[in-house]
Amino acid sequence: MNGIATTFTSADKLDLYWLDNKFAVNHKSGNGTDWDIPWDDLGGSFSTVPAAVAAPPALNSPDRLDVFGVGLDYAMYRNTFDGTAWESQWENLGGIFMSAPGVYERPDGVIDVFGVGLDYAMYHRFFIGKKTGEWERLGGNFSSTVSAASFTPLRLDVFARGADFTLRHRTLTNFVWSSDWQNLGGSLASPPVAVSWGPNRLDVFAVGMDSTLLHRWWDSQIWSDWESLGGILTGTPSVVSWEPGRLDVFALGTDAEIYHFWFDNNSWNGREAFGGHKFTSGPTAIVPAPNRINLVAPGVDNNIYTRVWNGTQWTPQNWDLIGTGHMRLPTRYRFAVEHFHITNTRALDADTDTAQASIGAGNWPVQTNIQQMGDVGGLSSPKEGQLNLLKFEPVTVELCEVAVFNYMILNNAHASQKNIDSALVKAGSSLTSDSVSSVSKSIGAGIGAIVGIEIVGGVIAPVIGSLLGSLVDFLFEALGNIAFADCDGLVAAEQVVETGRDLHLKTATAPISVTTTHPGTDSNTGCGGNSQYEVTWSITRL
Repeated sequence: MNGIATTFTSADKLDLYWLDNKFAVNHKSGNGTDWDIPWDDLGGSFSTVPAAVAAPPALNSPDRLDVFGVGLDYAMYRNTFDGTAWESQWENLGGIFMSAPGVYERPDGVIDVFGVGLDYAMYHRFFIGKKTGEWERLGGNFSSTVSAASFTPLRLDVFARGADFTLRHRTLTNFVWSSDWQNLGGSLASPPVAVSWGPNRLDVFAVGMDSTLLHRWWDSQIWSDWESLGGILTGTPSVVSWEPGRLDVFALGTDAEIYHFWFDNNSWNGREAFGGHKFTSGPTAIVPAPNRINLVAPGVDNNIYTRVWNGTQWTPQNWDLIGTGHMRLPTRYRFAVEHFHITNTRALDADTDTAQASIGAGNWPVQTNIQQMGDVGGLSSPKEGQLNLLKFEPVTVELCEVAVFNYMILNNAHASQKNIDSALVKAGSSLTSDSVSSVSKSIGAGIGAIVGIEIVGGVIAPVIGSLLGSLVDFLFEALGNIAFADCDGLVAAEQVVETGRDLHLKTATAPISVTTTHPGTDSNTGCGGNSQYEVTWSITRL
């Protein structure tokens, strides 16, 4: 997600919108360099970042602003600034949505709003001033909202990431939609972002599943193939163009710093690193005038920072602080395996355990952590302990995405620790990837409730609960060439699969905290009885 929405009504009047620590929309105006005007609290309570548009200068209401968000009831809401004041109440536009709004304002003032519904299909509604149509279902199966661009007044091109993580495209021409969504391929981790620099030109960017910046373009006749511009990125990029043949792309790196790529004179340049500060989401760029770029981004300290390209250089050399201490991003979580308790060991005395956990969110690369627990559960060793290394934060799971979180604990006193660690990481990553793929196929097939996960080979895994019964054979095979001897074996394994919307609902008032009992499998003669481990895990909204 990009945590800040931006609009401008003139070269000297820019507007920012974000969520505060109570998830209400805040608004701030400035001229791009001076942001001393106090911010406005527009109220409401939202489950997604806001999206906003400003009336085109050609209209008779050049100061009009419209901001949209999905509420805690998952309906779409709208607030409007008429040039004098914001409306006192948010207008409820209805619907039930699983994505942030995608918003575009055409040159004639028509506002198009898009969102992913409960059935993962795309929905659309238009506004002409206070007049509006009803929500129309555009079909498809999606895991992101729309990014839209237009290179002619009577045509709108919309792009979204499918449930299978491919790029999907549809056009609205002379008020008529094309027959269906076009599949433009790719394997996208981030939602796509689109821009047009002039007639018959479209450029689309996204971060791929390999964390690189991907690019594809339309030249009036054909779509190019995907090209990778490199980088190791996370989050949704931001793209602007201030003249034909010029593109500027900004994205968050995995090191939490911002990087800049630009296209000029028919070639790509970058990655230019904007150091000096750490950020929690991708930046937002806006072009209020030719050869000028205003860049804003939320810092890890919950403040808002900015830099400006003035036509010759970036100023300041570092970052300017323009908002302090009250920004919050929705749909971000902490996943953690908290602690364990051993009632029975697998070995005759102590088990020698290593624990691993993995998290996969959407199509982003799987993250894994390892913790070596040593000898546990015996007469002279601890029977419980903290798994403080098995945590992941922050993890963003948008409402229409799926999170797969799993852990395994292996008793093995014979193989080398290096081989144990490697095998556990490989097995956890494979299980996570297979599960993400399975869920994506289910969503693409129109299956709403996720009741089981089909792993490679047709094995069905539960969406929560111990895997030692249903998946023990799969897990042992996934552990590869580890040497098992005597009393070695898995003593705990569990996987949790949640949609982003369910996570949002379940963590609304308190963290999810679950203790799972793992009755062990049969061990060899001369070992202990069947092991029994209790493992506590949690998911907390940040």
